[in-house]
Parts: sequence; structure tokens; C-alpha cells
Amino acid sequence: MENIIKNLNIVVVDDDPAIRHVCYSILKKNFVNVITFDNGLDALSHIKENYTDIVLVDLKMPKMDGHELIGKITELDKDIVIIVITAYASIENAIEAMQKGVSDFLPKPFTPDELRLAIKKAADKRELIIQKAKALKEKREMEENYLSFVSHQLKSPLFAAQQLLYLLEEGDYNIEADVLSIIKRANKRINEATKLVNEWLLVSRLEKSGFSGNFTETDVIGLINSEIERYNEQIQAKDIKVYKEMPEYFNVETDPSAFSMVISNLISNAIKYNKKGGKIFIRVNEIGEYLKLEIEDTGIGIDKEYIPRLFSKFFRIRNEKTKNIEGTGLGLVIIKKIVDEHNGSIEVESEEDKGTKFTILIPQRHHKSNPNNN
Repeated sequence: MENIIKNLNIVVVDDDPAIRHVCYSILKKNFVNVITFDNGLDALSHIKENYTDIVLVDLKMPKMDGHELIGKITELDKDIVIIVITAYASIENAIEAMQKGVSDFLPKPFTPDELRLAIKKAADKRELIIQKAKALKEKREMEENYLSFVSHQLKSPLFAAQQLLYLLEEGDYNIEADVLSIIKRANKRINEATKLVNEWLLVSRLEKSGFSGNFTETDVIGLINSEIERYNEQIQAKDIKVYKEMPEYFNVETDPSAFSMVISNLISNAIKYNKKGGKIFIRVNEIGEYLKLEIEDTGIGIDKEYIPRLFSKFFRIRNEKTKNIEGTGLGLVIIKKIVDEHNGSIEVESEEDKGTKFTILIPQRHHKSNPNNN
């Protein structure tokens, strides 16, 4: 057992004090961290609070039997290696235990060598799990570094080109009007390209590393009003009327920057795809434990066949009505990922030439229930 790592955290759960003593005495010779419990409840409480590698579990115990404890442990961490130690070594018990994720089955009475062999196999398996997790982490870090490198390599020349165009646009060079118009269009295209790179990078990070939001108690009404104010110039340019149906404040556990991004994208779409002189309706109310947010416009609408594809990367509806509307095809993808990370849902209703409504439900408290799973 020389090659087995010494600092594995091992928990022994058995109501027989003799078994606990034997296991502890044998394992303590090779491992630093060994702890024993005489019942499943105390063992589970310990495992919840402490990093654990291997658990030896008796099946017949008071308070909580081994089968229930095994189920609870695998719910907490499916990578914990579990060995069943029991005098009731029937085929049925073995099958049931294995189905719940048990790695090995050690019938009582067992010899010290049998225990050592079971622990060696468990320790080897745990070491493989740890190494796999480490490799996956390194892979994610490499991918993130690659994404950062690529985005930097793309953004740097774009930024340099844009600065030259700004110099031509703003400088006193007596540039003819038609040439100046071309420069402005080029600058606009660079802005679109930069936005595409930034959004692509954000989506890639969400896919690779997940969402690391800082959830805090937040007044979402304040976020909505801020985003409306930010788009005020575009709203006025298209003579759009904004109607708000929402309380004075509404607190939700959310990541403020992420939720602002959701609101920003939806308001931006409601403006871009609206008609001149159109309307935008923003509604906020409470549905049980959920915040319900609706953003509805009276714009060009969406053909029903396209709705299932709206949250696909880079998907954009291209027709005569949308050909002059800017977009990256990533805004709704970002919205969906953020809503999913809030354990919420998003739905789209639309009718051509009449408008589109997005409805979002998110829990007022950040937890694991999802309204779509009810």
C-alpha cells in the first residue's frame, strides 16, 4: 500500500463497536484521516461539512440504515467511493447497493487483508477520480486562456483600425462627404464586429466554466428603469411609447450585472424590431415564489416556425424586414443561459406584424427549483 496517497479522508459507519475499532486500527496504519460513527445520521452530518474520499457503510443500523445513507451520500457527491460492510451479504442487498453507486461489497466477517485490499481498490479509484477532475480543470483553464488570447488577437487590430477611422472622421482633413460616409459605415461595422467578439467570448465562457454570479438581494425595478433610461435616445428616435406596469420596487436574489444584461437585450430587441411610433410594454408582478417579467413590443413579429430556433447560437431571421437591423445572433443565447442559471424559464409569443412578447420567470430566492419542472 506504499503507493496509495496517505491523506485520503475515510469515514467508517457501523453500529458494532468491535467493527469500528478493527477498521480504525487497521486503516490508521496507512491513512492519516480516519473517523468512525455508530449511526448514519451523524456520519451524514459529518460528510456534509467535511471533504470525504471513501466511506465504509454497514447496511443494518439504527436511525438511518445503510441503503438510505448511501443514497444521501451519492446525492451529495457521486464521486465519493463507497464500500458496503455487512453480515447480510445477500445477492439482493449487493445488487441494490451497487445500483445506488456502491463501489465494493465486503461481507462480514472479513480479514485484515480483505479490508486492506478493498481499501486499496477504493483508494486507487478515488485517485483516478481526483486526477480526472484535475485534468478537466486544467482543460477548462486552457480553453479559457485560448479564448482570451483569440479575443485579444481579434480585438486589438479592430481597435487600432477604429482609432484610425476616428482620426479621419473627427480630424480636419477636408474629406469629401461621400468618403466620410464610407468611413462612418466602416466604423459602425467595426463596432458590430467588436460586439460579436465580446458576446462570443461571454457565451463560450458560460458554456465552458458555467456561471459564477454574485447573487444578492436586488431591486430589479431600479435595474429596469436604468436600462430604459439608457435606451432613451433610441426610443425617442423611433417615437416609441414605453408603458410600465410594475410596483415601486421588487427585490429578488439575482446577479445585478447579469440581470441588467437580460433586460438590456430584451429592451434593445423591442426597440430594434419595433415599428416607428410603436409601443413597448414592460410588466413585473409576482407569481407564487417567482418574479414574472414581460417585455412586449408592437413590432414586426416573428414567424412561428422560427421561434424554436431563437435561442440557437448565431441564429438570425433574415428577410426584407430585418436586413437592415444590426445583431450578432448571440443576445438571446446569453439571456437564456443567464435565466437558466437563475433556475428560471423564458417563453416567447409572437405574431407577424403584431409584435413579440418575452416572458421570464425566476425564483425570488436563488434555489434549485425550476418552474418548467413542476
